[in-house]
Amino acid sequence: MVIPHKEAWARLNFKPDLLVTYQHLWKPSELEAFGARTTVVVPMYDDTPKTKAFWQGYLGFKIVSFSSTLGRQLKDWGHDVLSVQYYPEVFEVRRTTSLRGFFWPRTESLDWSHIRQMVMGVSWDGFHLHLTNPEGRHNLPNDNESEALKMEQSDWYERPEDYLKVLDKTSVYFAPRRLEGIGQSFVEALVRGLCVVAPDAPTMNEYITHGVDGYLYDPESPASLDWSKVDSLGDKAWERAKQGRKAWVESLPTLKAFLTESTPRSHNKFHPFTVSQGKLIALARWLKRRFRKSGLPCPF
Repeated sequence: MVIPHKEAWARLNFKPDLLVTYQHLWKPSELEAFGARTTVVVPMYDDTPKTKAFWQGYLGFKIVSFSSTLGRQLKDWGHDVLSVQYYPEVFEVRRTTSLRGFFWPRTESLDWSHIRQMVMGVSWDGFHLHLTNPEGRHNLPNDNESEALKMEQSDWYERPEDYLKVLDKTSVYFAPRRLEGIGQSFVEALVRGLCVVAPDAPTMNEYITHGVDGYLYDPESPASLDWSKVDSLGDKAWERAKQGRKAWVESLPTLKAFLTESTPRSHNKFHPFTVSQGKLIALARWLKRRFRKSGLPCPF
């Protein structure tokens, strides 16, 4: 069952064995009130705090992390974490052999002013700018830049297939944001064998090795890149995506087991006190549920 809003929780007349919250981080007290036997939190790297103090309240819950960077940090703090990396189905390479770029700016923190330095002064066969929201319409190319890049613009696609058709005519994909939770947009480009250019930050730098299967850059000081390697980088990105897809499919039984096993699952030899604390918190939550079910007052 998928429950899109926490306001709908109160209308349920049962307590689930398993509660999985995806992307949005509810407060620990809100998760406890749901009364699930096992609670799994699926945070996104781009919009979660990175402090031990914040995550202390989530001890006793299980965590699935789509970012290896976040997963390692949470494990270091004693949490029960499974890190996974998602790849969609990999398609046969159909990209163009010409130098054509695509950029879909979505935030004010990463706009055309960050891309300009990397692309100007190079002979492009075409460049597509997709503008869908006000946040992405800051610092747009001037007329001279648009003409030099043979730029096309769009603001909406009626069907997802229309967007993917544009990608198939692209060889270079510029990632749209500085940080990602998973990064579905640039991952879709990788599985199509495009050369992805992205900020050197999670989760992009967990999928891309600079100069090997894509380009990573510092948004604060973007510099010119070697565009003669685009085809080679795209080929290697596609090969890596094939391996990543295989690993993702093979990880599904492990993910299923992690979701269905009791909380907490693992021990962390480096943080025995923290893990013990998490187990005690999980036990306290279980006891509270038992007291509520029996109708007796909970002594704590």
